[in-house]
Amino acid sequence: MTAHAMQGDREKCLNAQMDDYITKPIDVDKFFALLEKWLMDKIEQLQLNETQDTMQNIETSANTAEQTTPVLPTLKAINIPKALVRMRGKQDLLLRLLHNFKAQKADMAQQISAALQAKDMSTAKALIHSLKGEAGTLETTALFVATQNLEQQVLQNSSEQQAYLLVVEHALLEVLKDIEILEQAIPQSAEPDNLPRDTEVNRAELTKNLQELKKLLQDNNLRAKKLAKTITPQLQVSAYAEHWDKLLQALAVLDFEIAQTYLQIVTEKLKI
Repeated sequence: MTAHAMQGDREKCLNAQMDDYITKPIDVDKFFALLEKWLMDKIEQLQLNETQDTMQNIETSANTAEQTTPVLPTLKAINIPKALVRMRGKQDLLLRLLHNFKAQKADMAQQISAALQAKDMSTAKALIHSLKGEAGTLETTALFVATQNLEQQVLQNSSEQQAYLLVVEHALLEVLKDIEILEQAIPQSAEPDNLPRDTEVNRAELTKNLQELKKLLQDNNLRAKKLAKTITPQLQVSAYAEHWDKLLQALAVLDFEIAQTYLQIVTEKLKI
């Protein structure tokens, strides 16, 4: 499962002895069809201990969600009907992901620009790839196409990169405007912040957990989300709150690469 969807990528994966290939943004119906194709009679024997609740939520009917939640407005840059289909009708999930997108990706065009100007192509490619994946998942078509085009230009080392980046920046602004419209129409319920903000971090207790979290992130293991929650009360303090919150936001959308970036920042600050 990958966001690499360029010509030849599928053949490379299959030649490397993978069984099949599916690109992001995920078509959930196709995803389950592929699972059924390859697992067949073994489906009922799967041990989905960590993901069982998630899978049950994905199977929830869209009609049920619509009965208990207000109708979302029609937007310009976000295709709400298609996004809800992708979320299997889970409106709360879509709103949370959009809210996280705004918090995490608002300055992404500036970050990409800075990386390109610094000739840090590895960082630029990672940022563009991450933005493209979320844009597709959230059905922000114009932004998805713009980032896809920019990614092509960067991979080809084109001299037109800045022009394509301007298109990405404009499309991103339109998406952010739509999210603000949503937040005004359906305000998110505020969660009480009872976590300590001025306590000292227990280094001895954290070291083992952060090392385990690093390995889980490298393996794209969903257990990383559960472990991160147990670490949160100690790390949401003044010195580390911002980067740790961004790590949690990345995990919320299963962006393990970005989560690893923020984990590295936190561990460097802690000198672990």
